[in-house]
Amino acid sequence: MTCVNASCAARFYTLVMMSGYASDPCPGVEVSIRTRCMRAADVPAVFPLLAHASPGLGMTAWRRRAVRPTFGDRCVRSGGVVAEIGPQGRPCAVALFRQDPDMHFGRVLLVQHFVVASLSLQDEIARALGMCLESEAIARGCGAIRTVLSSKHGSGTHTTLLTMGFRPDDVVLLKPLT
Repeated sequence: MTCVNASCAARFYTLVMMSGYASDPCPGVEVSIRTRCMRAADVPAVFPLLAHASPGLGMTAWRRRAVRPTFGDRCVRSGGVVAEIGPQGRPCAVALFRQDPDMHFGRVLLVQHFVVASLSLQDEIARALGMCLESEAIARGCGAIRTVLSSKHGSGTHTTLLTMGFRPDDVVLLKPLT
């Protein structure tokens, strides 16, 4: 495997929020969404997003899981991308991934945790995160991206990814053993 030391390229998006959403802080005002690879400093900042999606996840368990990969280093098989919103750069979405071998595509970027924490900009944020994941997959030499969405997700993220070229692939079943 070839090591690429540069972190994934940041992508910047400026979007105009649509008026009519009750949750919009300022309808019709431009909002910037920035996506980039996660860094170790992001570990505590994205915890609330993951804890909302996985209520049983504790900070200690998240820190233990998160310190294994060195976020932003393509030599590591796992990592994540984060989307930030607004001038303060508050995290509004996160996607955690790992590289896996695949019989058809060589390598795939397997995204198992894709969390978007915005109702009014869900489509735009999911699209920005998906584009960052695509850049990361290409840079890592992956032939495909496989994304597993939780059944707890609304249909918005699913629909957005379908419009970006994702297609239904396998059926994923889970049987809890505890």
